[in-house]
Amino acid sequence: MALPGLNTKQTAAEIDSKGQHALITSGIFQYTRNPMYLGMDLAILGFAILLGSWLSLLGVVAFVLFIERFQIKPEEAALTECFGEQFIQYKKHVRRWL
Repeated sequence: MALPGLNTKQTAAEIDSKGQHALITSGIFQYTRNPMYLGMDLAILGFAILLGSWLSLLGVVAFVLFIERFQIKPEEAALTECFGEQFIQYKKHVRRWL
């Protein structure tokens, strides 16, 4: 079943490995591999707290599960293909979330 307007086959992980790329490991990326998704998760968490319902926390869990499966894992596979051992070592030292 697909949601209208949702294309799970297209991700930001579609990297042109023939181009010039650099793996950024400094700044915020030394603390989390996914600062944008972490920020989005914290925003959803803040909204859930604002709503004041325990049930709204399910939105936070749903976001994390969805983004892990359909965005982060494909991106990490592409980054491993593109950067090889450099990205593998980065993953060993920096957590996916926090």
